[in-house]
Amino acid sequence: MEIIRVARPDDPSYKEFLIAMDKDFIPALSLRGGGIDAFIETVFRNEGRTWLARDESGPVGSLSFWLTDENMVYVWFIGVRADLRGTLLGGRIIMQLMSTALQAYERENPGDAVGIRFTTWESNSAAIRLYRLLGFTVVGKKENDMVEGRTTLFYEGEFSLIRGRLMRLTHGLCQ
Repeated sequence: MEIIRVARPDDPSYKEFLIAMDKDFIPALSLRGGGIDAFIETVFRNEGRTWLARDESGPVGSLSFWLTDENMVYVWFIGVRADLRGTLLGGRIIMQLMSTALQAYERENPGDAVGIRFTTWESNSAAIRLYRLLGFTVVGKKENDMVEGRTTLFYEGEFSLIRGRLMRLTHGLCQ
């Protein structure tokens, strides 16, 4: 597996990955204003960074984030291909994406980020187990967020603590 930084919003591999995952979003990206292209543009408009994990079969995971005014890394999107979700390999891909992205960010901007913030559905039990393992904590909850009956959980973690745990957990995973 290789992890690469997506340098341009028109990168075909990244768009291919999001198209394949389109229906996994609620609501689907293609049904939102501006569709998949608007989703991609949001990251680049916010001076964000996007990473893509690929193996011999093509894209398998992605992570996008930017730094907020409060010096928090806001994870806009993190995900793996549907057939990898809830598996050990899927968790490894997520951890390797996070580790690679956060280490690169720290090299480019030492000391800028104090924390990491993101959201996930309360029903996403596999991801929640991983986020707890990494040291993230729930700091908020919103019922019926975006979709009736869905609850969004708001997570935060201290940047250096999470980066350190990721480095220890992923050491040797990506050869």
